[in-house]
Amino acid sequence: MEVTTMKPIVCFVALVLVAGCAATSSARSGDAIRNRSNLWEAAYDARDVNRLVAMYADDARFMPPHAEATGRDGVRTVIGEMMDAGFQLELETLEALTSGDVGYNVGWYTLHTPDGQLEDRGKFIETWRRVNGVWVITNDIFNSDLPAGGG
Repeated sequence: MEVTTMKPIVCFVALVLVAGCAATSSARSGDAIRNRSNLWEAAYDARDVNRLVAMYADDARFMPPHAEATGRDGVRTVIGEMMDAGFQLELETLEALTSGDVGYNVGWYTLHTPDGQLEDRGKFIETWRRVNGVWVITNDIFNSDLPAGGG
């Protein structure tokens, strides 16, 4: 009789443990993307355009406001222009998640001029793909939260 009452309790405890492990796994599944995003920001801060471009897929799409670039050469051109202008960039990841060989990163960005004045702030979304064990950006889009300038 006691074995019968213990069976549902054991099943319930096992279910809770499995659910707890799944939640931990899900929370950690975005760590690889977060780490790569931190490396991206460090490469930008170091003005290392080659290291940055290497973090994009060969066929990546880079879509800043009012522009679009395709492939690593296009990414190099647009990011190079940002670096040449001396913009300082801060990124804040709100959510990063992976499932198999794909993932995404969603967050906020802040862009300052070389003298520290706010140039832009907004949000970004990146999609990532694991290629030969390395996470690369396949799509990178961001848009401003500041009102459009008059002119």
